[in-house]
Amino acid sequence: MEFKALYSYSEKKVINVLRALRPKRILIQLPEGLKRASYEIVDSVLRLARSVGLKDVEVNIDASPIYGSCLIELSVAKDYDAVLHFGHEEYPLWRPPKNLFFIDLYSTSRPSKETINRLLKFLRDNELLNVALLTTAQHKNIINYVKAALEASGLNVVNNPENIVLGCLFMELDIVRERIDAVVVVAGGRFHAIGTGLRVSGSRPVIRLDPYDDVFEDLTHEVHRIISVRYGKIMRSLDARNWLIVTGVAGQYRPYLLSRITQLARRRDVKTYVARTAYVTRDNMLNLDSSSVDVIVVTSCPRIAIEDLSDYYKPVLTPGEALMILRNKLDSYIYPW
Repeated sequence: MEFKALYSYSEKKVINVLRALRPKRILIQLPEGLKRASYEIVDSVLRLARSVGLKDVEVNIDASPIYGSCLIELSVAKDYDAVLHFGHEEYPLWRPPKNLFFIDLYSTSRPSKETINRLLKFLRDNELLNVALLTTAQHKNIINYVKAALEASGLNVVNNPENIVLGCLFMELDIVRERIDAVVVVAGGRFHAIGTGLRVSGSRPVIRLDPYDDVFEDLTHEVHRIISVRYGKIMRSLDARNWLIVTGVAGQYRPYLLSRITQLARRRDVKTYVARTAYVTRDNMLNLDSSSVDVIVVTSCPRIAIEDLSDYYKPVLTPGEALMILRNKLDSYIYPW
């Protein structure tokens, strides 16, 4: 199936950028799961460029890993007059380069009425009547459809679901978390729903509603399993005295967080080494690792410790887990920091 049958974007917004900047060199950025659609996007942008009288425009594809708007390869982006970043919204904690523009990319998938009705029955049967409804950038176009279905069934949606959830930011959820019985996350896959469950420390049921597969799934037990694993990492780290702190670049460089951890570590007589990298992989951790460090703390993306390096042979912690240890507050799980 063609990309345009699965996703839509505002050609008007792209045209506005083209008219304003009259760029000669354009870079296209797409999330990891959508990179195969880059060729259709390139052809579409070239067509729009011709429609506004731009000739000899060069449109390239950014092949760098793009997991969110927090991590953009600045050394590549600076070589272009305009960078069109599809599928993410701007990361609130970082200001991107002025030549970068976020273009909404909406999925055409939506959950069927049958799936929503099964979800409604599940929520009512379990007396989960006050719900936080969250989604990602790709599904903002259907979130009010889901909200209307929940409210028509007598459920109470306590938040504004148009404010999206990110992998490490849950500002809308933080406002309402004490007033909810459950969280429903409209998103493909488990990534964002798991993050939401970690943010509420497993204290509320978390249900993902997947528009692509047309299913819903209660992930509460999975969240509890992950938290149990994470506490195992924390307990192995309590007496460690040599930590490697791995920090990132662009929106994943958080000097305030790095400073907080290193200062608290100093007070607890924990020695810290700091390394900086754009991408944290198992290979570069193995190359960097040595007997000089007992624990690794990744402050760039908190999900790396949870998914990518969960089975690493020594503890790899999120910033929140490091702070739990350094503050000696282990009673409630903290995610992400």
